[in-house]
Amino acid sequence: MISRVGVAVLFSLLGLMSLWVWAAADSQICDHLVWLCVPPAGSCTEIDKCDVGLFRTAKFLAVILGPSIIFAISAFIFKKQARRPLAWLMLTTTLFIGHGLVMAIIRTSSSFAAISAHLG
Repeated sequence: MISRVGVAVLFSLLGLMSLWVWAAADSQICDHLVWLCVPPAGSCTEIDKCDVGLFRTAKFLAVILGPSIIFAISAFIFKKQARRPLAWLMLTTTLFIGHGLVMAIIRTSSSFAAISAHLG
């Protein structure tokens, strides 16, 4: 039987995989719906050439590490009781879909802000 910490580590890796899947989906979205990927006017899009503040760094780290942390904590709490494999599958599916929805909302809201700032 896998320990709670082992399951948390496994789900942490699933969180990284979810980020990777979202990055691939986001790339496809930007290829087909270019207007969703317009950066705000005057924003710096180069990672190594921009002055990055504390808030932007925190946001970047939250996007990169957040899924792994949320997935691991969820699995650690969920493992407290014995669960059927179907329950674990439902948890994994819910986490993947939830992560995708959060990232889509972030992408859409930032894109609409950029477009409205550009238009007027």
